Amino acid sequence: KYQFFVPRTFWCSNAPLADMTYLFSQLTLTDLATHLEEIRQDLVTQGLLTTKDGKIGLYSHSLYSVIAFQYATQHPEYALFIEAEAPPPYNTKEWSVEKTLFFEGNASEKRK
Repeated sequence: KYQFFVPRTFWCSNAPLADMTYLFSQLTLTDLATHLEEIRQDLVTQGLLTTKDGKIGLYSHSLYSVIAFQYATQHPEYALFIEAEAPPPYNTKEWSVEKTLFFEGNASEKRK
C-alpha cells in the first residue's frame, strides 16, 4: 500500500519545481533530508505509517534522487527502500550542456 507525501518546499511560489538551483541555494541536502524525517515522524504520530519499525520507502525522480540518497545516509534505520527513477549519473555544467544538445538534436518537436 503506497501513500505519497510530497514536501511543500518544491512548490514555493517563487521557486518553480524544475528550478533545482534556487532550491539548493536556499536549502542544503541535510535540510531536505531532515524535512523528510519530520514528515516520517508526523506520519508515525498520526498513526498513518503502517510499515514495520516505522520505516518508509522513498520514490524519487531525476536529480531529486539525491535527496532520497541523502535521507538514507542520514537515517538508514528508517529507510525501507529507495525507488529512484532516472537518477542522473552526475550533475556538472558539462553534463547539462551535453544533455541539452542531445535533447535538442533528438527529441520530437512535440516533446520539446
